[in-house]
Amino acid sequence: AIIRPEFPPKNLITPFLGNKRILITFGAGDDRGAILYVLSSLLEHELKNIKFIVVSGKNNPNNYNISRWIEKQASNKVDFRINPNRIAELYASCDFAIMAGGTTVYEVASIGLPMIIIAIAENQIQHSHDWSKISKSVKFLGSLEFLDKKDLIDVFHQLVSEDKLVRNNINEVLVDGLGRNRVAQEIINTKIKYEKDIPSNNF
Repeated sequence: AIIRPEFPPKNLITPFLGNKRILITFGAGDDRGAILYVLSSLLEHELKNIKFIVVSGKNNPNNYNISRWIEKQASNKVDFRINPNRIAELYASCDFAIMAGGTTVYEVASIGLPMIIIAIAENQIQHSHDWSKISKSVKFLGSLEFLDKKDLIDVFHQLVSEDKLVRNNINEVLVDGLGRNRVAQEIINTKIKYEKDIPSNNF
């Protein structure tokens, strides 16, 4: 019920064109340095046929530093977007996501993308752990504060190398996007029941 109306997008699967597109997003606000940590860690290694799609909110105070780093270090490998339009279609164009454990997980799950989750806040830890328990396509690496760079690199290369895992799990949709309809129907049902149970002269 909390996901934006454009999720899931109408066209969930995009053609595989050889280059893998990796979504990196850590919410609409302060990313706590997670974006540059992930990018710098992964780009230490030679990566072929990889494109990073980095999505950040306009209220992230680190946007300038992120933009400057990308310009100097990885402009040919990274597409940096701030508050992009057609966000659902952009997410759906990617092969898997590296992201925070906030509410955006529901939106990415509605598309069926495999995820590497890194918690950037205390209230994301249990939430992220629970996601990893219900799907093999969700890998929770713990909180950013204690993240082992080797774990990030190892899991990343596992997902990149396993074409079958990445492409087939697009069909493992954990969120169907119909929650708002169910909530609305429950409200209507409750209203109808209440009106039947309470005499009209009490209104």
